[in-house]
Amino acid sequence: MSTYYRAQILLEPEQHRTLSELARREGRSISDLVRESVQVYLADRERDAQREREKEALDRLAELRERIRDRHGTF
Repeated sequence: MSTYYRAQILLEPEQHRTLSELARREGRSISDLVRESVQVYLADRERDAQREREKEALDRLAELRERIRDRHGTF
């Protein structure tokens, strides 16, 4: 079984109503829905960070290619 850490969050009334209804329909707890939402959010953030790292690497390669071209001419 996984270890869970208690966290207290404050939801707006509409957020709580919506989550409560969704949890009831799916036979899940609000906590389960929130954990799933956090996991999706964190995965999205990591994917965005990876894309940014890849873009920066491509930008550095383009700069290097341009310096080589300036120094040695077009290949």
